[in-house]
Amino acid sequence: MSQNYKFTGKQIPIDVNELKVYINQQLDNYDKGENSKTSPYIDPIIYTFPDKKQIEIPKDIQMSVIEERQKNKQINQNNIDKHVDEESNSDDEEDVETSGYGSWVSCILLFILIIVACYIYKVKYY
Repeated sequence: MSQNYKFTGKQIPIDVNELKVYINQQLDNYDKGENSKTSPYIDPIIYTFPDKKQIEIPKDIQMSVIEERQKNKQINQNNIDKHVDEESNSDDEEDVETSGYGSWVSCILLFILIIVACYIYKVKYY
């Protein structure tokens, strides 16, 4: 970053959840390509209050949000993969059931065809 910020030592009260929401917004914007100047995954994130005061979000909060976000992405990806696998397995099961039913029908039709062929043979040659 090109700007330097000085530490004032003042304790500024702010809700941690508000910071986490802001960090997630910055990460979303970066992932969408809207903020390509700095990377909120690596660079410090600066939070600006409505009265124009700025603070640098503590690195431990920033990293905890990033780790939580990556875990959630991994869980979501696993759930998507699991859902796709379940759908493909259910399709396979339907195919097995259909092919099992089809084989019974084929056997019955073949049996009827053999009986008809034997009947025609007996009628024609006896």
